[in-house]
Amino acid sequence: MKFSVISKMILSASILQAFSVVNGAEIVCRSHNGELSVVEFPEETSFADAICGIREQLLFAEEGVLASNQLFESDYLLDFMTVAALDHPVEAKAAQRVYQRELEPKEKKEIDTLILTLGNSSLISIARAKSDLKRSGDKVEHIHPLRFLEYVLMDEKLKAAFHTMEKRKLVWNEFFDGMKKRLDAEYGANNLLEHLKSFSSKVGIDVKSIYSLAQDRKWKEFFNQLFLQIPRSGNPVRYDM
Repeated sequence: MKFSVISKMILSASILQAFSVVNGAEIVCRSHNGELSVVEFPEETSFADAICGIREQLLFAEEGVLASNQLFESDYLLDFMTVAALDHPVEAKAAQRVYQRELEPKEKKEIDTLILTLGNSSLISIARAKSDLKRSGDKVEHIHPLRFLEYVLMDEKLKAAFHTMEKRKLVWNEFFDGMKKRLDAEYGANNLLEHLKSFSSKVGIDVKSIYSLAQDRKWKEFFNQLFLQIPRSGNPVRYDM
């Protein structure tokens, strides 16, 4: 993900503001053409001096000194910052996903696009739509994974596409990795197990069949149970449409 210089300055400032003194830190910036530049800070660097150092590095990042009117034409990526021996490190916490929140129509539309495309479209069509699919994925990243699955598994067309997707290993593996990260995140935030009973009731399965799997974070087995147990209207074992 690229950041404009202004966005980068704001982001750098917000990170450094988490502590008043930077102890032996470095920030690595990558330009739009892939070149790396490093801003290093000695011990006891003040917040103000750190910001000045970042600004100076950006001004001299590529091909010598950039004129001020050229500064905003270059993009940079803030890769990482390492900090040694902080007395009181501060960890940024992502906003917790709320399972109880109902999905908005626009969120449902993005999920429809994702699941129906990944399950029903040809692999060539999926490859061509990669950018659009990524945008849809980004727009539903904030949704609780159980709420996401609940919506999919309560719709016949989505259930069919979801099951078909699982058979397309390249497509499924990437989707599964994303879901696994979200499930792990909510598990770690104690925001998962307590919702399994409600989730199971809504999608029509026995909570006992998935609770211990979720408790042990066995996500492959968790999904296998969903595919085995989620009922279909008409023929309950028929997923392919």
